[in-house]
Amino acid sequence: MNANVYVIEDYENETAFRPKKTNPIQTQTNPILERMNVNFCAGQVSKHRPFGKLRAGLLATAKHRPIKLSSLHVGDIAMSSGKAGPNYYALATVWVIDDVGADVVGATVYGQWSGDVSGTSSGVTGADGKVTLQSPKKKKGGNFIFTVTDVVAPGYIYDEALNAETSDSVTAP
Repeated sequence: MNANVYVIEDYENETAFRPKKTNPIQTQTNPILERMNVNFCAGQVSKHRPFGKLRAGLLATAKHRPIKLSSLHVGDIAMSSGKAGPNYYALATVWVIDDVGADVVGATVYGQWSGDVSGTSSGVTGADGKVTLQSPKKKKGGNFIFTVTDVVAPGYIYDEALNAETSDSVTAP
């Protein structure tokens, strides 16, 4: 299996970025890293703006292994409201599903509250693929809008274009 090959070069000066000479670096192998399909190289790294001077560094090269990631998206946002003392709040229950409609467990949902409140919320989906997020509280209520800004889960890519909805609202009381 071939790996990407990266060569660190010395440069004549940091503004022109013209190669002065090629200085290949020796690859070092390690049995544990080999099982992870990663090779590390150690050596000199040249002056390179905006990173400044690096005297020594590690360079990782990953071997090519195609990985197919499933997509996930928002299947639904269900809004409701509640009251705690004189304050009202909204609840957004976000349902996350994959490209075949199955619930996605352990996805972190990030969102933004707007309307008569402002703030952010995040939470992790449970066994049913749902997470309920609460808005900031507001006296006398108002319009609460929740917008999903990102969904992250290992092995998945968030495809916003597939969302049944990205934003929803509720008015309380």
